[in-house]
Amino acid sequence: MSCLVLADVQAGYGPITVLRGLSLRVEPGEVVTLIGANGAGKSTTLRTASLLLPAKAGRIEFLGETITRCKPHQAVAMGMAHVPEGRRVFPQMTVAENILTGGYLVRRRAVLRTRQDQVLSLFPRLGERLNQQAATLSGGEQQMLAIARALMQDPQLILMDEPSMGLAPVVARQIFSVIAALKGQGKTILLVEQNASLALATADRGYVLQAGSILFEGAAADLAGNQQVREAYLGV
Repeated sequence: MSCLVLADVQAGYGPITVLRGLSLRVEPGEVVTLIGANGAGKSTTLRTASLLLPAKAGRIEFLGETITRCKPHQAVAMGMAHVPEGRRVFPQMTVAENILTGGYLVRRRAVLRTRQDQVLSLFPRLGERLNQQAATLSGGEQQMLAIARALMQDPQLILMDEPSMGLAPVVARQIFSVIAALKGQGKTILLVEQNASLALATADRGYVLQAGSILFEGAAADLAGNQQVREAYLGV
C-alpha cells in the first residue's frame, strides 16, 4: 500500500489550472523529491496533497484511503504533516509553545514530553531557546522549529516545501542532515526543494515537473545523471 497517491490530479487557483493531470506516488519509508523551475507546480502539488487546495479533478489517496474530498484537518488527524514554504511559525509565541502546537491532537502529557525530547535531540539549538519568541530566531532556526512542530504529531507522511529557501549554504546543509536523519528513522517525506543537487542527493526517487505535469521520474541517482536534468536544474 502506497503512503500517498495522486492520480490524474488537476488543481489551480480560480480559473487558472496549475496541475494538469499530475500523477505520482510515495511509498512508505521513501524520500521523494519534486524539482522544477519556478511556477512548475511544485508547491501547488503539496498544497493539493494536504488538501489545503481542493483538487478540481483526479484522486488523492493517503494510506490506502481516498481523501480527495476530505478537509485538511482530517488529513492531519490521519497522520499527514505539512511544513510550508516560508516556515510560518507563530512569531509571538515561544519556541516551546510553537513546538507544543504540533502535538495538539495528543492527549497524553507523557507522550508529548517524550516527543518533545525526541525533536529537541534532533534540534539541540531549539532546546537552548525554548523561552525565546519565535520571531527572534534566525531563518535557519525558524525552519528547524517548523520541522520540529510537524514531528510532534509523529506523522506518517511529512510534506516539506522549500526547507532551504533563503538559508546560507552551511545552514541548508544542516537542515538536510536532519532530513537524512529522518530518512534513517524510516520517515516518509515528499520534498519540494529549489536546490536540486541537495534534494537528489538525499532522496530515493524524484519527479521533475514542468508546467504542472511530470516531465521525468525515476530513481534520484538516475535523475542526477540525466543530461537534460543536469543542464536545466543542476547547472551542469
